Amino acid sequence: LGGNVAIGNNSFAGTRSVAIGSGVSGPGSGAYADIFSVAVGYGSTADLLSATYGTQAYAFNQSAACGFQASAIDFATSIGPFSSSLTGGTSIGAYAQSNNYGVAIGPYARANILESVCMGGSTTLIVAASNGVVLPANTINVLSTQSFHNSGTLVVYNSTGASQTITYTGPNTATAFVGCSGGTGSL
Repeated sequence: LGGNVAIGNNSFAGTRSVAIGSGVSGPGSGAYADIFSVAVGYGSTADLLSATYGTQAYAFNQSAACGFQASAIDFATSIGPFSSSLTGGTSIGAYAQSNNYGVAIGPYARANILESVCMGGSTTLIVAASNGVVLPANTINVLSTQSFHNSGTLVVYNSTGASQTITYTGPNTATAFVGCSGGTGSL
């Protein structure tokens, strides 16, 4: 049948396998699974088309991870207080972070880059009308200000990728932060 099962503290299972154990994640230490595998354990790791469960779970490609510091990459989902996901992933947890085409949900969640959505903290996209605008600028045009306070602080990234803190006093429009100050470089 070509299936493997490994159980123990330093378990490892190859292609089409299940590994159950505990320890530090990675080959030969704790639970580790391969291409079509599932890994369960304290420091579990899973590979290509896999799912993991563990405190420091890690998943790769079309995978899901569940654990305290779970990570998921490519087309993956990650659930845990400090979870993170990458391309096409979803991350749910207090300090969840999602990049590229992901979604992050949690009170201190963060979504970055491209088409990301964040629920918990507020995010929006800077629109073309503000591309190239030199900071500090009085007005920053965005897709929507709906989920933001009338005045407060923003973090934006300038053209070099450096984060810039912007304070805005309002009154804002539906698509612009007004009364902005702070930051350097251009948007």
